[in-house]
Amino acid sequence: MVDNSEDARFNHASDITPAESDDIGEVEMMVACWRCQQDYAADAAACPLCAASNRHRCDEFASVPATAAQPKSPAVVRVVWAFSIMAAVSIAFGIFGALSPIPGKPGTLVWGQSFFARVGFIEVVDTLIVVMAFCMIPVSPQWQQPTPTGKLFAWGASIPLMAITLALNFGYHHWLADNWGIESLEEKSFGGFPQLWPWILLTICLQPGIVEELFFRHIALGAAMEVTPPKQAVFISSLLFAFAHLGNPLSIPTLIMLGVVLGALRLASGSLLLPIVFHFLHNLLVVCLEAFS
Repeated sequence: MVDNSEDARFNHASDITPAESDDIGEVEMMVACWRCQQDYAADAAACPLCAASNRHRCDEFASVPATAAQPKSPAVVRVVWAFSIMAAVSIAFGIFGALSPIPGKPGTLVWGQSFFARVGFIEVVDTLIVVMAFCMIPVSPQWQQPTPTGKLFAWGASIPLMAITLALNFGYHHWLADNWGIESLEEKSFGGFPQLWPWILLTICLQPGIVEELFFRHIALGAAMEVTPPKQAVFISSLLFAFAHLGNPLSIPTLIMLGVVLGALRLASGSLLLPIVFHFLHNLLVVCLEAFS
């Protein structure tokens, strides 16, 4: 029979040596970071490794229990507002495009000039929104800097990742074309008009590579990392990235995949340079392969 008396419990506690008592106290005073899973002192205000707030501290949330403490980041709210404006612009111009078809026959110079004029206007608006978001949304996570070997590995891994994303992208869109008769905009023979290449490089390659990466892989990803672990933050920012392209809804699956790759490269390389270069080259290769194939 198990003795549950107070004397038995006291005797059991008295059997613990001082060293064992210190070990137990040390374990109880340590908590795991919700973001990086690193153990640190339970009375610390934030994780010393990634600067994530200590959700186990009740004193930061007044009388709210530690289990229910869910810190909210103003950055996340502002990112949602900025994204909503970008999506609204995309939807508005999608409706405008449907009601006002582009003049000329697809693949002709007149059609291409009109097409890039519209795209250029939309991207000017998006650039202004992103610049305002960059100025108004404070992003405070402490980005972890990888080792030089880790950076080198990230840049090297980007080469096979580029091949994989391009293969999946082309495979998916060719499946749409073969089974549903849907062709991408890059298949309109833009490459046959040298006059359009400056616009192609600017509107399809350069502007998305810089502006979209600044918003989705710095502002949105950084804001998400303040309240979720990195893997979940990458996926959330990838969803935002994909649904920001509502003007091309059938490409959302491949855009989610591309967003995950770009987010992973952002974290692995420790900077925005690699995702910017990757995004620019990806779009350029898609346009070149479609235009000259």
